[in-house]
Amino acid sequence: MTATENRKPKLGFKQLAEKLRQDIETNKLSYGAPLPPSRSMAEQLGVSRDTVVSAYNVLENQGYIESDGRRGTFVSFKSDLKLPRTSTESELLSLSKIGKSLLSHTKVQRTASPNPDELTSFNFGAVPREALPLRQWRELLLKRVQSTKNLSLEYTPNVFGREEFRDALAQYLAHTKGIRAQKEEIAVFNISITAVDILLTLLMESGDCIAIEDPGYPAIEQLAHKHQLSIATLPVDDKGAQVEFLAALNPKPKLIYVTPDSHDPTGTTLSLNRRLELLAWANANNAWIIEDAFDGFFRYGEAAPPALKALDTEGRVLYLSTFWQVLYPLATTSYLLMPPNIATVFRAAKALTDGIAETMPQLILADMLKSGFLNGHTRRWNKIFAARRRTLIFNLTQKFGKDVNVLPFSAGLHCVIELENFPPELVMRAAKAAKLPLQEIHSRFHSTKQHRYICYFAGLNESTIESCVMIFAELAYNTST
Repeated sequence: MTATENRKPKLGFKQLAEKLRQDIETNKLSYGAPLPPSRSMAEQLGVSRDTVVSAYNVLENQGYIESDGRRGTFVSFKSDLKLPRTSTESELLSLSKIGKSLLSHTKVQRTASPNPDELTSFNFGAVPREALPLRQWRELLLKRVQSTKNLSLEYTPNVFGREEFRDALAQYLAHTKGIRAQKEEIAVFNISITAVDILLTLLMESGDCIAIEDPGYPAIEQLAHKHQLSIATLPVDDKGAQVEFLAALNPKPKLIYVTPDSHDPTGTTLSLNRRLELLAWANANNAWIIEDAFDGFFRYGEAAPPALKALDTEGRVLYLSTFWQVLYPLATTSYLLMPPNIATVFRAAKALTDGIAETMPQLILADMLKSGFLNGHTRRWNKIFAARRRTLIFNLTQKFGKDVNVLPFSAGLHCVIELENFPPELVMRAAKAAKLPLQEIHSRFHSTKQHRYICYFAGLNESTIESCVMIFAELAYNTST
């Protein structure tokens, strides 16, 4: 044996399995052909018996060979059999009408969605890592895990969530929102969109009308298509959704979805007068309202008007909220506060479709709410985000002058800006080069709005905002001339 041959790498079990598989598929080893015993095969190839045994195990698991104590090991794959071909989306003709509708609208949304890498750099619009209560979360987690009494991980059939968390939520809503709630009316979810899906299943029939904001949250529109609902839109101005448009809609909406505390995506607040008008219209027309308070932790300037749920006297409002904005990726825990008259049927539907939300985030959140820590934590960061917001708006108006319009907003962790005199492609290239977290939102509008962008300011450092905006403006102006 030469030195070169001596250095030749030995055959591994994966390579041996692949070689035998190719021989079987090309009919070099035909159906029913015996394979040598593992010891004999090992001697022929100059490898260990374990290598052959492992290769045989791989092929047997894949259905190419079979082992029988008496007959030994033999080929069980017929090379003339055609393997099933993977169908493309367009070939899935067996989809239901709902499935086809959801697929078509998912394709539209997919093409309009921002790059996932871009959203990751914005932390998907939640607080930046520096604002996460990592130390406190870790301490509470260890405390819960180390105490068998507090851990309380016995199985519970209550699909509405942990009782102590729902009790803490009821107290939290009364203290911060003026909402009177009973824990029996609160259901906990891992993500809030699941609650909306169940509500549409229980409250809406195919063909019913749902009214949504324009612009609005794309997932709600997708859910409406999934449930084969007709969609009406309510334009949004600096006072929130223009609820006066409801009177002219035909058919009348059976459900209205709104984000009153911080409109998604503009951040405007629904005025008190419009809240009262919306409730009056819903009462007069026997309609439901989903009040999504997803973005109400951080406010600037005046306090928000009372929640729709706090003003509701007829049981029309379904109050939805989440801790995602302040805790992602530690938790995405969400909850729904519903009128007592639908709690029983909602419990049955949730048991079938969603089950039980993650236990540990509920227990930790219960501790944070009862101790008052979460309120104090968000208040501290509200001041920091307010300063970053002011600095960003000041520098945008300084560098762009009349060429920029920052839409009025009073809540949230982003602002919406208009740059009508610049092509969108140029704006996005300049923002990327300047490391300014910008996202196009024209796909959120039913009306044509080609020059509006979300600017995420929560993760920007005050000391670098000026230079960031300066580079952005220089690139935008120099490239456009």
